[in-house]
Parts: sequence; structure tokens; C-alpha cells
Amino acid sequence: MRNNWCIDCEKQLNNFYAKRCKSCARVYQYATKPETNPQYIDGRTNVKKVCIDCGKELSRSANIAEYERCLSCSRKGELHWNWLGGDELGYTVEFSKQLKEKIRIRDNHECQVCHKSEEQELKEFNRVLSVHHVDYNKENCQSENLISLCDKCHMKTNYNRENWINYFGRIINLCQKI
Repeated sequence: MRNNWCIDCEKQLNNFYAKRCKSCARVYQYATKPETNPQYIDGRTNVKKVCIDCGKELSRSANIAEYERCLSCSRKGELHWNWLGGDELGYTVEFSKQLKEKIRIRDNHECQVCHKSEEQELKEFNRVLSVHHVDYNKENCQSENLISLCDKCHMKTNYNRENWINYFGRIINLCQKI
């Protein structure tokens, strides 16, 4: 069996057909074809870009892809892939701590989807159950429009809103019949 040696550094090669070791091949490639270098950006190398929102230095992959924002800034507000328009109106004055506690008591301090207790939620995440607006209208603070959810289930309700509106409507109707 013939020994194969790198033509640049004379290391022994594992690949019989190779001319250079991996490190020498990379140096040779970047020297002859600079556009293959991961740090090659628009004809320049080692150019550092910063996020247009927070000024944080972008990663090399974000730099190559020509992103303008860092990962955390690109996931805020209307830049987030799950953004549904939002509103400038916040919660109304009616949506108070007292009303939320009243809803939690009505729901026996239990998530109405997975039936996790508020005590478990406090142990795991150090927070009480969330009170969710069934119709997603922050101004509608009627008790029939509010329901107690754990944090995990509350996050799920941001997808397939129509299905959740129907689901919670059935739960609330069952509670009113009892």
C-alpha cells in the first residue's frame, strides 16, 4: 500500500486520492476562491455587523445571510412569526386582580384544559394561573368570556384561535348548566 502525504505540510493522509490534508486544503481553497470563506462578505473578510435595534454584534451566520437584526430582536412584536397584528389598547380597568381571582375561584384554581392545579403551577413556575379571554377581546371582561389556564395551555391558545373559541365556549356552557 502506498503512503499518501500532504503536498504542503507533508502530513500523512488517510485518503489515498487526496493531495492535501483538510487544514491545508481549506487554506488553499480560501486563497484561490475567497468567496468560499465563511468570513467572506461582499468582497471583504472579517467585517462585523451589528443589530440595527440593540447594537449587539451579529453572529457569523447572520452576518453571511445579511440579516439586520439579532435573533432576540427579530422575535419581538410584529417581527415575530406568530404576530397577529396586536393592538394599541391594553387591558381595561375592569380586568383587575380581583376579577382574575374571582375567575380562578370559579374554576377551582385549576387549569380548564389540562386540569393542573394552581399549587402545581406555583411550584413549577412560581406564578398563579393565567386568566384567558375566550374571544381574544381584551375589552370583553364578562365572566363568561374568561377562563383559568396554566402557562403551558395559555401559550397553546395562540394557535388555531377559532378551535379554542369553540372549545372554551363548550366548557363555559357546561359550567353554566351545572
